[in-house]
Amino acid sequence: MSNTISRIICEALNIRLYTVDALDAVKEITKIHETTPNATVALGRSIIATALLSATLKPESDQTISLKFNGSGPLKEIYIQSDARGNTRGYVANPQVDITDPIDTISFSKSIGAGFLTVIKDLQLKEPYSSVLPLQYGEVAKDITYYLTSSEQIPSALIIGLKINEDIGI
Repeated sequence: MSNTISRIICEALNIRLYTVDALDAVKEITKIHETTPNATVALGRSIIATALLSATLKPESDQTISLKFNGSGPLKEIYIQSDARGNTRGYVANPQVDITDPIDTISFSKSIGAGFLTVIKDLQLKEPYSSVLPLQYGEVAKDITYYLTSSEQIPSALIIGLKINEDIGI
């Protein structure tokens, strides 16, 4: 499965900017797993975040990055892996979770619960780099930003846009 990845580097300001369009990947993976709206939003945002982090890998290499959210909530676990070419795969442990909140108030925090974020970067060195952090915010973008800031010491901002409609269309 392919995503569109853009990399922009401004050396004068010491800024790197990455963008990803992973909508096709989100649609295909959530369709395969027949996810309910809550699981679709949680899995979809995790897919986008992982694809975005894959933009930081060496282009056209065999490097990979994996994200795993484990929690006490009804989703239990979300696992996503993406490579430097933008190929992405993943699953949610409980794709049929059905929290009865209105569709416009779906909450990753309620769906995943208290737990941990594990990030594994395989840079094709001796051993993959692994980081495990407690979930701080219960939001994919904020928890990935926390990981980048605390584990990789990269001041970061992350925005993930994914919204579903009443017909469970993305």
